[in-house]
Amino acid sequence: MDDEDLIGRTLADRYRIEYLIGAGAMGRVYRAEHIHMRKAVALKILHERLTKVPDMVQRFEQEAQAAAQVQHPHVAAATDFGKLADGSFYLALEYIEGRPLSDLIATGPLTVQRAVGIVLQVASALEAAHSLGIVHRDLKPDNLLLVRGAAADYIKVLDFGIAKLTTPDDSADKPLTLAGMVYGTPEYMAPEQALGQQVDGRADIYALGVIFFEMLAGRRPYVGPIVGLLGQQLSKPLPRVSEFVRTKVPKAVEELLVDMLAAEPHKRLADVKVLMNRLIQLEATLDAGVGRPAPRRFAPSLWLGVGVTVMALTFGGFFAKRLQRPAKAPSPVGQLIPPPAAEETSEDNAVDDEMASLIRRAKAQGVGALLSLAQANPEEGIIQAELALEYALDKQFESALQAANAALALDPKLNENPKVSGALFRAAQAQEVRAATFRLLVGPMGAAGVNIIYDLAHTPGVHPRVVAEAALLLKRQDIRQVAAPALRLVMDLESAQSCAEIASLVRRAGVVGDRRALPRLEEFSRTTGCDPKEQGDCYACLRADNSLAEAIATIRQRSPLSDGSADP
Repeated sequence: MDDEDLIGRTLADRYRIEYLIGAGAMGRVYRAEHIHMRKAVALKILHERLTKVPDMVQRFEQEAQAAAQVQHPHVAAATDFGKLADGSFYLALEYIEGRPLSDLIATGPLTVQRAVGIVLQVASALEAAHSLGIVHRDLKPDNLLLVRGAAADYIKVLDFGIAKLTTPDDSADKPLTLAGMVYGTPEYMAPEQALGQQVDGRADIYALGVIFFEMLAGRRPYVGPIVGLLGQQLSKPLPRVSEFVRTKVPKAVEELLVDMLAAEPHKRLADVKVLMNRLIQLEATLDAGVGRPAPRRFAPSLWLGVGVTVMALTFGGFFAKRLQRPAKAPSPVGQLIPPPAAEETSEDNAVDDEMASLIRRAKAQGVGALLSLAQANPEEGIIQAELALEYALDKQFESALQAANAALALDPKLNENPKVSGALFRAAQAQEVRAATFRLLVGPMGAAGVNIIYDLAHTPGVHPRVVAEAALLLKRQDIRQVAAPALRLVMDLESAQSCAEIASLVRRAGVVGDRRALPRLEEFSRTTGCDPKEQGDCYACLRADNSLAEAIATIRQRSPLSDGSADP
């Protein structure tokens, strides 16, 4: 069946094919629409000739299993897998618009702060995968996507495929990858991987180290013909980033790269958790020393709309491996402040009565029943939203983040769901997931995420460190631009200096303002407090008409309260 035969057709009674995204050795990837959910997906269809090769079918199925297991804010999610009437197999994945990190690297070296932020996001995704025993084995800039529309650099790791999926009783199974077989991209491959030896999570650390180096230096540490790369890795000392750029590179960065790019695995960082701790310490040092600059903005014409599998298809496959799954120890969390609004306890009017009833019954039985309901209804993002809040209330914040991300992947409009907001408000106060939560808030959560950041900065009782981080984010112009008009008005009112500027904002307040603007507007109503005796009117220009009083009255009377969804 060729591409023209598929365009416009509906597969599996739910996926309408719109156009071809890309094709490779394993199959084709199409942009499709889920006709019942009105949601775009990337639909990968295995080549017809490969459906007759049992190993390829098994690899494809195991790829789906792995992609479904790795649920993380920085990992592209798999949502469905199945077999079509003609015998073809398909895999539905989260559709993401953005551009690969390789495009950004091609523009020149990045600042240290920016590169560290990107590496930390990728490391967080790898930690989730490695905890499930999955090694990516093909990390490269083409497999890291910068999400379009995010307020800051927001990475999605693509193409968690399978070379071998190990289960406790698969010792007798035929492996899909044998010792001595080499998979991956040579320029980013760890030496042991290039030699066809067994690999573990340290191979991903090596690949991420090459990417880190390339972001900072504008080139990889070792270049030249592919056949000579392994020899350079094994025989040449790692060059310093400072040899290729004029800007100063902190000693801690050079030392971290040495530990990530050690040729011998036993001399490399032991695991991704160690790497994340080093990155977090480094990020804190950089922030304290020079402050975090606003991220570079990209020209809209450079953005690409891509499905999550197109990059790997170009290179003919997906390469990962299962490992022994380590046990996770829970971490203690202190008392958290709940969000200022109580809407998270209300029913969602967008949910049909039958689903609402199922959710209520499951919640009454506990998180386990709610999780079972989610597994039985994998396309219902609203159940994941409920799970996110339940996990957050139980202080299982990693699970809460995973559920929130799954909800957003299934339905991006759930960024406005109060259950998701309540979960993320709490998660942002938990130290172990704070950085990941803030990245989610400035990424897929959009304007709703900026609302949560504002609430974190202004809700009494929130830890001062969280308040400070939230306040720092709100000062960034790129984040202010993402905010809904009602919140932008509040932030503009707080920073306004002249009476004329305030007068203009007062007129806007009557159109888009909500109750968050009232304290500042009521402050403007005071007619004393400005001269040495504090008897003068600080805002005399506002007395020329009744705009201020009318704006305050309009906001108080407005029902329902404006969410600031439209500009004046």
